[in-house]
Amino acid sequence: MGKRNWFTILFLCFFSVFAQENYELQTFIDAAMDYHPSILQAENQLQASENKIGLAKGNDYPNVFVDLNYQLIEPKSEITLPGAVPFSAQLFPTNNYDFALAVNYDLYDFGRNKANIDIASFENLYAKENKNLIKQSISFQVINLYYQLCYLREALKVNKEQQQLLEKTQKINKMFYEQGEVTDLDLINTDASLSQVLIQEESLKKSILVFKTQLLLTTGKEIIEVKKLSTPFIKKPITYRDTSLKNNIETRLSKLQSEISFKELEIAEKTAFPVIMAQAKGGYKNGLLPDIMKLRANYTVGVGVQIPIFNGNKIQIQKKIAQNNIDASLASLDAITLKMKGELLESQENIKQFFRKIQLSEIKILQTEKAVERAFLQYENGEITNLDLLRIEVQMANAKLQKIQYLLNYTLSIYAYKKALGQTFELLNYE
Repeated sequence: MGKRNWFTILFLCFFSVFAQENYELQTFIDAAMDYHPSILQAENQLQASENKIGLAKGNDYPNVFVDLNYQLIEPKSEITLPGAVPFSAQLFPTNNYDFALAVNYDLYDFGRNKANIDIASFENLYAKENKNLIKQSISFQVINLYYQLCYLREALKVNKEQQQLLEKTQKINKMFYEQGEVTDLDLINTDASLSQVLIQEESLKKSILVFKTQLLLTTGKEIIEVKKLSTPFIKKPITYRDTSLKNNIETRLSKLQSEISFKELEIAEKTAFPVIMAQAKGGYKNGLLPDIMKLRANYTVGVGVQIPIFNGNKIQIQKKIAQNNIDASLASLDAITLKMKGELLESQENIKQFFRKIQLSEIKILQTEKAVERAFLQYENGEITNLDLLRIEVQMANAKLQKIQYLLNYTLSIYAYKKALGQTFELLNYE
């Protein structure tokens, strides 16, 4: 067999495998994590917060710099001493030069900069949690879109089954009409029911297009074939007993905001404290006696204390602002806790109710399927009317649609519960 034939076989095998590829939910979540601009924005904010920590820690080190100065002093400053021979001397050079290496260092600031470092660290933790919150929110959005498309796909299948039943009914009616056993009204009723189902089909297709477009925009994918969505609805009974909110991201963010506000109050209180500073400077300058024109080596070393006395009542205002932020963050924490407790309770009840409804809907589907089979026989034997047959067909379609809706709600309720608890969205695949 030639190389060309082997290449053709390999290509066809590859194409066959690729054509059968299905879309797992996790692939969409991973794609959104890599693509979504909000996550990139959060990552940049996180990096900025890390740099702020380094900036705050930098204040614990000396500030070393080169100091270059030049001054032109006019008019010339001279002094003349009287005597047998008058003596004149210039007090300051006209051109003054000062080249020096200087060092400033805060020896002690009563913990003010440590509080700034703590704030930067809390802001960094806040940025990390905020990124996690954004990732969680986008993941939940992807999950919702994915399963909405699964629901619409299954609803479209039920719609097709209903069309087939109505077309079968339509054929029977035409046969009975030709035999004079049914009236024009029976044909019209069947045609009207079929038209309604066809209208529902168009509505389902439009909804699929909308949700598919949203999923494409969220994940950055170029194409999605809805029929290849392979992660099923969750069908097994699942009970989450953990009701602690300690891992809820919104709760942690609110606590971090409180910590930041407390540190801001600490800084405001310490603003009134003095700062002990050390200074050193060494280099070359002119203007030194006895030869004021000559550049000479010189140095200065000193220690100072800066004591705030009056700054326009800014310290008191800063304290009030910090206290307001503390009160607001604590109130926010209480509000978020109430909200999360409500969401936990709601999702718990939804999980119980929708699972029970799934079980009941399965029983109802079996009943309606048998009822449809029996109804066709009864209709052909003239035991029931066309309207009775149509009503039973609609009941079966509604029962199947209800089950799909319950599966959707049950699955999303489980993910909502995980979201409220701050758990990760690892792929749940329970059939």
